[in-house]
Amino acid sequence: MDIKYRVDITKAIDIQWREALKLMEVGNFDDFRPLIKPYLNYGPLYKDSKEDIIREWKGVVSDSELQDIIKILASDVPAREWMGFQLTYVIDWTDRFGFLDSWEQVTCDMLKKWGVTNKMLHEISIENLDKGDNEWFRIKDEDNFSRIPFYGMRHVSPAMPSMGASVVLLDRVLKNMLETIQSPYYLLMMDNAIVYCVEKGFFEKTDRDKLTRAVQLNKFFTGQMLSDVIFYYDGGVLKKV
Repeated sequence: MDIKYRVDITKAIDIQWREALKLMEVGNFDDFRPLIKPYLNYGPLYKDSKEDIIREWKGVVSDSELQDIIKILASDVPAREWMGFQLTYVIDWTDRFGFLDSWEQVTCDMLKKWGVTNKMLHEISIENLDKGDNEWFRIKDEDNFSRIPFYGMRHVSPAMPSMGASVVLLDRVLKNMLETIQSPYYLLMMDNAIVYCVEKGFFEKTDRDKLTRAVQLNKFFTGQMLSDVIFYYDGGVLKKV
């Protein structure tokens, strides 16, 4: 890569990061509204203790920046239960700043400042997710070292690949996958970056352990089995198996 190009990119990232920090300080809700998306948590919700944050960040950032980090990481966050998972909400900076692959957690303090309810937040986040880059596809043989005919769906976010599985919140994508597979199908919620889908007939005649091993052999698998939850979809209501 050309040195001048690297310098220009670094400069652009620095400028955009400063703009993002300024926005966090003085921006109103209209500035953040198109950037908010839902995040499907695969683990329990927690917030960092103030002591742990200070231990990790003191000396790495300035004292004023440390206080900002404490406000975010030690804050309560708006959340709702969804099919056994917890949904929280993030600000995806990539949607506004092309060079900034970063995100912020939406906190209860932010909602209070914006005058926004949890219900409004959720509806806006789903709307933004649906407008984003969402994929549903047959996983090619060269990317799949098993003989399982896998399909995949995901939301694409350079800032937060682990937001991929949030795509399961979109009825439109569920229906599009149904048309692609041409059959009711099962959704394997094993990986937060991608939702693996298997045609109904194949799933029901295949051993669950074999399916799990097949996912682990897949090129798209991130390397850690995060959940054993399985959903079923036939064009009606998404059901937990």
